[in-house]
Amino acid sequence: MLILLNTGFLNAQDSVKSVKHTTISRYLFTPFLFAKKKALYKIQLQEMSGNTAEGFFTNITDDEVFYSREKTEFGSSATSVKKVNYADLDVVEVQKKDAVAISTLTGFGVGAFVSSVFGYLSYSGNSSDNPLEGLAAFDKAGKFGLYGGIAGGIIGLAIGIASKQTFTLGGKKENYKQMKFDVLEKIYGSQPATAN
Repeated sequence: MLILLNTGFLNAQDSVKSVKHTTISRYLFTPFLFAKKKALYKIQLQEMSGNTAEGFFTNITDDEVFYSREKTEFGSSATSVKKVNYADLDVVEVQKKDAVAISTLTGFGVGAFVSSVFGYLSYSGNSSDNPLEGLAAFDKAGKFGLYGGIAGGIIGLAIGIASKQTFTLGGKKENYKQMKFDVLEKIYGSQPATAN
């Protein structure tokens, strides 16, 4: 009877650990998974007249760029969509929403993890009999992790800033065609079958 109770207790502990692990994983990795599922792109337009506008990039056709002020994924419909003809466009900037924050946090996380593992593994203590020896290894891992996280965050920040695409159109059709090709390549990874 005691063995059965003890086994039940261990199973309950294992399930609590599993729940804790699942909860921790959800909070740690959900922002990265969520970011990949969304296709939100910000667009900034400067027209030939000098007027500027910005919003969420919703679509692009052979002649027009569509955007909305409300949060809308690329390719989705929105209630308040505005359009601008290529002949009226001077400069267009396109960037995935929160690209800078996501790449900075990813760089920090990867840098901190790799550096802390390296710091922990590279620790060589003098005596294995000393119970504080393990704490010193974790201390070194923490310092390495901090420095690696900062370096990774800076690299991620640079990558995020560089992800903004800027197109100078000058109202010319050939520049617009190239922009359309590049934008669809960035969003879909390749040209969709319906693209002309």
